[in-house]
Amino acid sequence: MRNAIRQAAVMGDGGRVCPALLGLAPAPPPIPSAPAARAATALIGLPFHDIERLVIVAAIERFGSAPKAARALGLSPSTIYRKQESWVAFTGDDAFGPNWSKKI
Repeated sequence: MRNAIRQAAVMGDGGRVCPALLGLAPAPPPIPSAPAARAATALIGLPFHDIERLVIVAAIERFGSAPKAARALGLSPSTIYRKQESWVAFTGDDAFGPNWSKKI
């Protein structure tokens, strides 16, 4: 093991040691569970902006606030706020209902 790591460090470009340098194949992507696959299938055919909105709204409902939802989604809270403002400008609908201000 020590020799394999040493060789990868010598053969690499000075950056991170990746699985390929160690002669390892990358891990296959996880297989989604049946409910997740059904949920994803239900989204096929919807415009991306609608899917994005559904996911963000669901995350805010699940986590209770935009900052917590942003953290779970790997976004900054300001991204969620900008999206919400664009939805209001585009549709006139605040997307989150009357409790939006309570979830900020």
